[in-house]
Amino acid sequence: MENELLPLCRDNGIVVQVYSPLEQGLLTGTITRDYVPGGARANKVWFQRENMLKVIDMLEQWQPLCARYQCTIPTLALAWILKQSDLISILSGATAPEQVRENVAALNINLSDADATLMREMAEALER
Repeated sequence: MENELLPLCRDNGIVVQVYSPLEQGLLTGTITRDYVPGGARANKVWFQRENMLKVIDMLEQWQPLCARYQCTIPTLALAWILKQSDLISILSGATAPEQVRENVAALNINLSDADATLMREMAEALER
């Protein structure tokens, strides 16, 4: 999507609606290594054990970025998505007021190009 669809949409002024940006909680930093997915998560690709552990490792590598930007993992993840294009709209759910605050806080994070590139490289490494 990032390499083909986003440039096409950007060139044509089309807004991209991003849904489930935190991958059903996986990108919140609250999923632990011993977590066993059930329900809707059980058959999701990123909740398969090997993939889930890779994501958890990546989130641990995000900690210095969270410290730099003084934000939580979910806020950093949403800020990174927003950095991809001015034509991105995020549809993100929340089950608690703190989650709403974290979601909104992403609007105030101005990721450097270098940090956004680093995060992209980490994400792309997940698929290798």
